[in-house]
Amino acid sequence: MQAIANDTALCDPNQLVPSVDVTIPLFERVYKSVFASFLKLNADIFLKDNDVAPIPISWTYQVLERRISMSPLAFYISAVILGINTVTVVLVYARAAAVYLLRRPTTIVSILAYVAASRVCSSDWDDSKYEEETGEKPTFSFGRYVGTDGRLHVGIELDSYVTQINKTLEGCG
Repeated sequence: MQAIANDTALCDPNQLVPSVDVTIPLFERVYKSVFASFLKLNADIFLKDNDVAPIPISWTYQVLERRISMSPLAFYISAVILGINTVTVVLVYARAAAVYLLRRPTTIVSILAYVAASRVCSSDWDDSKYEEETGEKPTFSFGRYVGTDGRLHVGIELDSYVTQINKTLEGCG
């Protein structure tokens, strides 16, 4: 009865005895549950002498179930957005873009390889000296450039030294 009422006052010895109006409905609920359990566990008392199996009892169990629903307008908007995304992905991947990177920039070493031959990595590089000579802050671009070693490289260098990348990069190192 305490669990059904969700109240500890029924079993508290420091409280007054609960009234009959409170205990009778609780006792009825407990009695119904216990009696149903008793009948289920002792189904053999309903058997006749010649019966060997309990009588099958059919029952149904109903539960209120919440389902998430969507209005038709919201569904159509979501479907259109998904369709636009699908078309965009197909168009982007269908047009195979030229590969510009010679190596994947996933490690520090491969990133350093893009700037190793640039003027910024040389020992005499100075930002303030560059600004005094050109009158502007240094900006960088990605492309082909002739490095400090005199060879052709693909990587990151000052804007004034970088040229556009052709689709074929063979021979660049």
